[in-house]
Amino acid sequence: MKVLVFGVMREHFGAPVVEVDLAYPALVSDLRHALARQLPAALLGYPYAVAVNLEYAEDLTPLADGDEIALIPPVSGG
Repeated sequence: MKVLVFGVMREHFGAPVVEVDLAYPALVSDLRHALARQLPAALLGYPYAVAVNLEYAEDLTPLADGDEIALIPPVSGG
């Protein structure tokens, strides 16, 4: 599954897209577990939201092959 990454996460991965291996059926929580094995050490425990097909998703949201997945770190501004 291709996952889009933004902000500081993109900087740590060094790419705008990362590949994550998931077996279907899968949930967002499965994606989070797979990412925890793949995340650079600097991002372990870092908070992030997951969007599925342009909508924020909860951990029990099902994932399907072809979904657009994005990891969104917290954003601040002023």
